[in-house]
This record gives sequence, C-alpha cells and structure tokens, in this order.
Amino acid sequence: MSHYEDARLYALKQLNLLGTPASENFDRITRMASRLFGLPIASINVAATNLEEEDFTERLLGYLRDAAVPVSVIELELTESGLISNGRAAHRQLEALIQAGFLIAIDDFGTGYSSLAYLQEIPAHVVKIDRSFIDGLEQKPRNQTLVSSMIYMAHDLGYSVVAEGVETWEAYRILQSLNCNEVQGFLFARPLSPADLEQWLASFTISL
Repeated sequence: MSHYEDARLYALKQLNLLGTPASENFDRITRMASRLFGLPIASINVAATNLEEEDFTERLLGYLRDAAVPVSVIELELTESGLISNGRAAHRQLEALIQAGFLIAIDDFGTGYSSLAYLQEIPAHVVKIDRSFIDGLEQKPRNQTLVSSMIYMAHDLGYSVVAEGVETWEAYRILQSLNCNEVQGFLFARPLSPADLEQWLASFTISL
C-alpha cells in the first residue's frame, strides 16, 4: 500500500443501477472508465434488487462491450444486508456475474445481522470493512481487536480485505500492521470529477 498502483482505486462510487436512469448512468460510467483505462479497477455500487433482474448480467456485459471496457477492470459492490435478504436468488445472480468475470465485493461489512458467520456462504472476492469500525481506530483498542479479527477471518476464507473511511495516517499504519490488503478514504481524496481524477492519478504518491 505504498503507492496508488499497489492498491485498487475505488474511483467510481455510489452508483445504484435501478431502472432507466441508472442504466444510463452505468453506460456513462463505463465510457468514463474507458477514458481512464490506467485505473487498476473501477468499483461500482449495485442495489440488491438488481440481483432479481434476469437480464442484469447481460445488460452489464452489453454496456462494457459498447464502451470497450474489459470485465476484469470492473468490481461490483453489494451490501452485506442486501445479499442476505435476497437469499438464493441473489446467490444465483452472483454466480452468473462471477462466471462472467466480474469481481464482487461485500460493502459495509460488519453492519449486517450475520456478519462473520455468513462469509462462508457468500460467493464474493472482496470484503469491505464498514467505516464505523475504522473511525477513530487509533484511539479505540476494542475496534482494533474487532478489525483484526475481521481481517484474519476474511483472509482465512480467501477474501481480500478493504478498510473504508480511512482519514488518518495513524489508522492507515494500524491497518497496514494488520495486513489489510487495501484502504480507501478521505486521507487520500474526496470525490472527484473525471478531470480532477486524472490529475490526481498523475500526481498522487504515498511516502512512508
């Protein structure tokens, strides 16, 4: 995590793919991703209800083909509670998305009602620890213990781990010592326009 190229950049965020407006948004986002092709990955939020749409995977693949963006650079984020509430239907759609080559991330992990025990059943690649556990991490030994347990368990089950809401170098270094794979938060950048993002990518480095 010493340089932006060593971690995924969650540059495209907070996008819900619901109905026609969202479809247009996804089309716009994929085209923007094709412009910023130097990004290791673009992460996009998906509403749990989308997993009930029979043509969801095909629609996503169609947008990517039109924008000439490979599936391998797109990660889809779904909340833990959304995955749980949709049960088997969500699992079937997730399996189709994974077979198509999408990376799947469990967003806001730790806020759902099944937490760690449910990890063994979710077909995903990445766990994103909710910011509520990271906020003030350097001042909260109990949170450090919880986060350490989450990271250990997730790694043991084969997941990569991302910490959300990192705002201080102290929290960053704690997470680094706990072998967290990736971090995101205002410590690095706030939401950016496409033009500002390109400029940020060209200039950003971390010196430890």
